[in-house]
Amino acid sequence: MDEIRVVYPSGYYEDIDLGIEKNTFILDLFEDPYGGIWVGTLGQGLVHIFKNGIRVLDKDAGLSFNNVWSVHQQETGDIYFSLGCGGIDVLQPDGSPNSFVEIGCSFTAISDRKGRLWVALDGITMIDKDNRLSNYQKDKGLLSRT
Repeated sequence: MDEIRVVYPSGYYEDIDLGIEKNTFILDLFEDPYGGIWVGTLGQGLVHIFKNGIRVLDKDAGLSFNNVWSVHQQETGDIYFSLGCGGIDVLQPDGSPNSFVEIGCSFTAISDRKGRLWVALDGITMIDKDNRLSNYQKDKGLLSRT
């Protein structure tokens, strides 16, 4: 099994078994407001490390795809997972699935103050709170493709 070393401000550290295959590539790390760590992996899904344990989310557990390229949390508490060419999955703050957005290959996402999600695709795609998509490319003023 693969482990991750967590180093605390005091200098204390601990090695935590992630419960995934050894030598798995870690693509993203994200810390939520509660101190939980989300680990996006290549091929092994998503690992959530929290106070009471570890949870692995993969296709068997309801994730749409096992490659998690980035993790991003909106102010609403919803957590977005960019799944490479598998689209974007969304979890509600309580951990229940919220929705899936099939948008093509997406490797990173950020949000703005209005709660819109901006995703790097062929250009930039904006996803509003109702999951409506707006795409911006060179013909709409974008300087270059991403």
